[in-house]
Amino acid sequence: MLRGRHLRTATVALIVMLLTGMTVGLASASAYTLNVQAITDDLAGFDLCKTTLGLTWYNPSYLTINAWAANPSTLGTHWYVNSYSKSGPYYVFNIPYNQWVTTGSGYASYYNYDFADDSLRTDVSHSIWIDGFNNGTTNWNVSWTRSGEYWWLLDLDVVLF
Repeated sequence: MLRGRHLRTATVALIVMLLTGMTVGLASASAYTLNVQAITDDLAGFDLCKTTLGLTWYNPSYLTINAWAANPSTLGTHWYVNSYSKSGPYYVFNIPYNQWVTTGSGYASYYNYDFADDSLRTDVSHSIWIDGFNNGTTNWNVSWTRSGEYWWLLDLDVVLF
């Protein structure tokens, strides 16, 4: 039986656990985070648009997205964010891996009217998804589309942090 000082210590510890969401029996109380960044750049390597999707999982879980467009770019072109959205985070059972996973995805699209000819448009989109497993490992994927004027001069870089 706990008495006096020990009872107060146990009560304070329980309150801290309840307020912070800590649970007994977990190997670690820390969260895991992965940010995946898709960057479209021009032939010279200058960044034109950038989508960053960040997933933090393991008590609590949350998902962030950021969309950025160069306006103006280093070479004087003007890019604009058309739209961006995120979905998640969701906690789902992954059958191939036979374990629970926190997952989230994001999408952003961009456009430009002065890549060369001011009457022609160039479009770019980034799609990113991240799966975060309870042991801290991840799966992720980035896909992109590009179309319009001189689309073949665009390049995709992916950065993880």
